[in-house]
Amino acid sequence: MPPKNLRLARSSTKRPGGRVAFVATVHFRGYPRRTPRSYPESWVFLSTGIAWARVGRTSMTVLDEELIQGPRAATETIRALERADLVVGHGLLNTDLRSVAMMTPVPDELADRCVDPYLILENARRDRRRTGLDTLAYLAHATLGPTPHDHTYGTLPDPRPVARLTLRLWRHLVTHRSFTPSPALGKSPCPQAVDDETYERLTGRVLMGATAWNEHRQSGLVLPGRRPVAAAAALAAAADTTWKNDLTPLHRAVEPLLDDDPRRSLPVPLLMSALQRLRPPDNLAARRALGRGTFADSAARTDRYREAFARVVNAAHIDFGPLSLLPG
Repeated sequence: MPPKNLRLARSSTKRPGGRVAFVATVHFRGYPRRTPRSYPESWVFLSTGIAWARVGRTSMTVLDEELIQGPRAATETIRALERADLVVGHGLLNTDLRSVAMMTPVPDELADRCVDPYLILENARRDRRRTGLDTLAYLAHATLGPTPHDHTYGTLPDPRPVARLTLRLWRHLVTHRSFTPSPALGKSPCPQAVDDETYERLTGRVLMGATAWNEHRQSGLVLPGRRPVAAAAALAAAADTTWKNDLTPLHRAVEPLLDDDPRRSLPVPLLMSALQRLRPPDNLAARRALGRGTFADSAARTDRYREAFARVVNAAHIDFGPLSLLPG
């Protein structure tokens, strides 16, 4: 654990301060990372780790930690983060919340309080390399030195250690006002100063905001310098209309799996997880069919969804007891 009392860089501008949530998430990715098909709209959101801290003008006090998992993890993550005055996560706006948005709506009021060091540092870096910042473990290794969880980001079943690493990195960025992108093969690390504009963004004085985030998400852009992914943009647009649709066809599709009580209500994020386990083209087609009211017209689509639902339940070891008696 980091030390309890930390000195932060002084500034004449008032810091937002208050209760800050440092966030890390775990996803199931259907495709390898850093491929054109690897985009957050195709991931299955699994769990969240939060390291809480209270930040003042010149001090930071580490509080407690929180682990959120289970069939309602997406909605419970939103509720938890709504308690924060500021939310910080490496890739939070670029990937994490985009994955959550496929499972449950992300309120504008929450997006307005989010800081994504990855997007901020990517905009501030002097070199034009396309890597070195996107993976938290590599950036933390280059900036902070060896860490206990080097090269394991994305495979940890418990994301809380990654949330703690996010806190450590953010603390370094705002106290030492420097960062070191992971160097290219055969190159030496090159530290870079955090200028005033970058500092303002890292500390939440200047925020991306919900409007710009939704535009970024709907553009399908995943990695800066790359072309937007059309499939990601299409899925993001489809997800925004999912919450207005009747989800009864999804429930009816899985009723044969609920032979003890097929009328029970299932958590909405659990139903969405099954959509996310489909191939992206099938996911998109299913969401669009829900909007048209034609989901149940295709027996093949219903069967695919039922099979995906069974995979989600089996992978998560969900007991169809009290967990699924209430809507999510």
